[in-house]
Amino acid sequence: MRRVWWLLVLVLVVLGVPALVQAQAEGISLCKQMRVNAKGLGNLAPITVSSTAIQVADANPSRCSLTFIHEDGNAVRCGPMTGQFGGTPPTGTTGAMIPVGTSVLQITDGNQQAWACIKPSAGQDAVISVLEALP
Repeated sequence: MRRVWWLLVLVLVVLGVPALVQAQAEGISLCKQMRVNAKGLGNLAPITVSSTAIQVADANPSRCSLTFIHEDGNAVRCGPMTGQFGGTPPTGTTGAMIPVGTSVLQITDGNQQAWACIKPSAGQDAVISVLEALP
């Protein structure tokens, strides 16, 4: 029984350590923390989105992923504020549409940009939460 245990440990070390070393060598971040609503008012408060674009996430080159959760109100449009495809805030007709009750996970390099959202139609303001996975 001990031999099986040590063999299992040896296999895990042989397979696991090189993968971890390779991930670190390739610059892959191992996320260990989650930040919620860094741009919200108060401590961890959801972000209210109105008819004027509001920045909901700062640029962060070490961020692993960025998740938008649309909690209440009208649909919102969100888009990057910086980078190759950013530079201007979303408008009532530009940016990714996020319907109420939907979550959107951004996991590519675009998640490191600053992001903004706007409510594209009249009526109730939208409420969203933004979660950032960090190393």
